Amino acid sequence: MKSVVLGSVVALSFFLICAPGVAGETDEPSNPEMSYGGEAIAEIDEPVIPIFTGHADDAWMERVPDHPPIDQIPYMPMPPMKDGDGDGAENHPLSHNAVTRETMMRPIPPLSGLASDFGGGWPGPFVDENSFAEESPKTYGTMTDVTSGAGLSIRRKNAKLVMKYTTDTGGTAWYVCSGSMQDAEVVLTAGHCVFSREANIMDWADEIWVYPGWDGAGSTSSATTIEHYGYGVGTAFTAWTSWTQNGETNYDVGLIRIERAVGMITGDWGWGWGQSCAAIQGMTTYNSSYPAENCPDVGYHNGRRLFQWYGDVDDCDVTNKFHLVTTGGCFDALWGGSSGSAMYFVDTNRYAIAVASTSNRFDSAYYARLWEGMVITMNDSVIPAARGTSLDLQMMDFKVSESSITAGNSVTNSSFYMANPTNATAPVTNWQFNVYLSTNELVSQFDTKIQDTYVQRAFAAMQAYTVLFGVQPTIPLNTPSGTYWLGVRLDDGSDAADGNNDSSYWDAHPITVNGLADVRADYLLAPSGTFETGESLALSYNIDNLGGDPSNSITVDIRASLNETISTGDYQLGYYVLSGLAGSGTTTQYPTVTIPPMPTNSYYIGMIIDSSDDVDSSNNVTHDTVAITVVNTLIFANGFESGNTGFWDVTVN
Repeated sequence: MKSVVLGSVVALSFFLICAPGVAGETDEPSNPEMSYGGEAIAEIDEPVIPIFTGHADDAWMERVPDHPPIDQIPYMPMPPMKDGDGDGAENHPLSHNAVTRETMMRPIPPLSGLASDFGGGWPGPFVDENSFAEESPKTYGTMTDVTSGAGLSIRRKNAKLVMKYTTDTGGTAWYVCSGSMQDAEVVLTAGHCVFSREANIMDWADEIWVYPGWDGAGSTSSATTIEHYGYGVGTAFTAWTSWTQNGETNYDVGLIRIERAVGMITGDWGWGWGQSCAAIQGMTTYNSSYPAENCPDVGYHNGRRLFQWYGDVDDCDVTNKFHLVTTGGCFDALWGGSSGSAMYFVDTNRYAIAVASTSNRFDSAYYARLWEGMVITMNDSVIPAARGTSLDLQMMDFKVSESSITAGNSVTNSSFYMANPTNATAPVTNWQFNVYLSTNELVSQFDTKIQDTYVQRAFAAMQAYTVLFGVQPTIPLNTPSGTYWLGVRLDDGSDAADGNNDSSYWDAHPITVNGLADVRADYLLAPSGTFETGESLALSYNIDNLGGDPSNSITVDIRASLNETISTGDYQLGYYVLSGLAGSGTTTQYPTVTIPPMPTNSYYIGMIIDSSDDVDSSNNVTHDTVAITVVNTLIFANGFESGNTGFWDVTVN
């Protein structure tokens, strides 16, 4: 059983934004709206020679989605419709921590005395509001599949939810719902999505995965393939006693706190409460959700499609709910999986005023309205707790233009999103961070560092920047072929929490590296002194592969030259064929060669190497910088073939 903490808590501060034309007191908002600071240029801090350092030790990997495939998870059953007290006088907010398994009952906040209000909402940093505008029919009509537009700014605040529950027998139950972003790390949904009153559960969720703007494509087994904005996971929930204790669907509203500030990318809905029935019925409202219940067309509502419908509310009574008259069928009824999706209206921003609660799947759908006490609790308690007052920056959405690249080349158009999802501020600071190439989705300081850089910026509360790179990161030449992830990590100690300083999982950029072989003649050493023709010469040489992929066989051609330019026109002392080198491999050899007949002179001993898959021949020649002296002890009867290894008509003295 989970424990419940009863009693008083710290008094809630009053939060009010008066709507235009509404008389009343106007206070300074305690939670500033999110804002986009524009673009900032990252500068090189110290030059880094990018060298691939192998696989990181990521035994401490953070959480990634581990639930079943989304389209195989059943919808959360909708509750039976039950009206409670219309004024919610004893409707207390409950805050639950699924990690500690503690629940706190909070006092009902003091109300403003206003009849209605609406406010808040932020479209997000990258706005395309006019590219996919809503329609305005007279009544709620046929649902439309808008999955292809899920990533657009008017869709991306909608979220797919996956909830994990523990049953009364200790088993695990997974369900899906819908929701919407209300702040950077706060999600609005139905109360029955965070607290299940199913007979075999009757408890809070263990965890909830949130996928805003999900396009329904692919699996969730790889965190970086979840489009469009990744995910967040929450273990802190809020619901109200009218739902948790009494099952009253007109207060079937819940909130989720998540650990990744995805709302800084998607933006969020505003809120509205208390509008008169005449005002509500005089406006067009909208609702987008991920239905997952079989409708007459079996398999069509599979939870992977985002549907929208819109129109006028048919009835809104004093019991804090909206009623839609529907006709049934897949596209004109409220189906399981849509629970928790927001009904909103448009007035400059988009304002959530209710959440989908329940339906008979035929002629009636019900939405629980937001009420003033709920909005005050959200704005003055839940959101401030999620934001915190200590600076905690998050590195998000690292991306480059390339999906594949050849090792040794630089990526292009590198950028990431640097967000401050807190109510703290920071003065102008040189924020130091490194760019890493990782062998998995977790970007850490144990990965290959390929750039050390910084950006200079101040941060207001709830502000974010797009960081562009003045100098593009380079993929190390010795990187083996394979799949990698690029990301950034803010230096430890830069803010209040180091654990989220990296752009990992969805915030990392997957990239395929095409490795190569680059054999290099590293060095050759010859003994110093004077040697006679026909005498043995003990050498040593080293060859390495600067590339990350294995090389083909390597030929080694040892020559003696009258100058320090070694070429195939010089006297040949030996020729060898070596097996190929592994990526980043090296070999040292100790051959003994015999000095052939050649004129007395000073010679530089060097080598020329080659491999059929070598990508760079400029480093294939090396020599000993100290010349040896060769004394010719041979008498040439008929002449000497200069500059070659072939001799003819030679008489030995």
